[in-house]
Amino acid sequence: MEGIIIEILIIYLIFMAIMVTMDLKLKNFVPEKYSNILIIAMYVVIFTVRWAGTGFSPKAYESLSLLIVPAALIVTYTFVIKSKFYCFKGIDKKFVRKNRDEISKIIQEYKLHNLQGKSDISLGSNNIIFERVSASQIKECLSMIGDYLDDNRDKYSAKDYVVYYTKVFIVPSTILAFLMFAAFKIG
Repeated sequence: MEGIIIEILIIYLIFMAIMVTMDLKLKNFVPEKYSNILIIAMYVVIFTVRWAGTGFSPKAYESLSLLIVPAALIVTYTFVIKSKFYCFKGIDKKFVRKNRDEISKIIQEYKLHNLQGKSDISLGSNNIIFERVSASQIKECLSMIGDYLDDNRDKYSAKDYVVYYTKVFIVPSTILAFLMFAAFKIG
């Protein structure tokens, strides 16, 4: 049982390490397709390891095989969706919430001068949604919003990043490990 927990946690921790690296490397926005591709890659690794006959025990594979439906949905969504989503970096969520009106003004100004027809840009809770907008227009708009973010947000210290990643990744990972361990001990 403990081997199953360790196998699942290793894959989850690798996934989280890649997510943190991606969040640190990308300047202001994380394209949603990057996150989706990363999730799909995690599923591929899980199933490949099992099919190769190494690693996963049958019980761990059976529990993870339930994830094939969400994986199929993510693949479909990633390749079928016409809109392009760009998420703000997680550490910027509070700043974006406070400055939502200013960011909306930038988007509205850009739309007024650059978009025509069915093209649209909207601001979600933590993302920007581009519908029928060319790649060059997406880049221009993101650049304008990115410049606003860079000019107006406080510079983050190492402590800010440690606190953020602890709250977002380490605490949930610890809770997940505890719940999985408790579930296997009870079951």
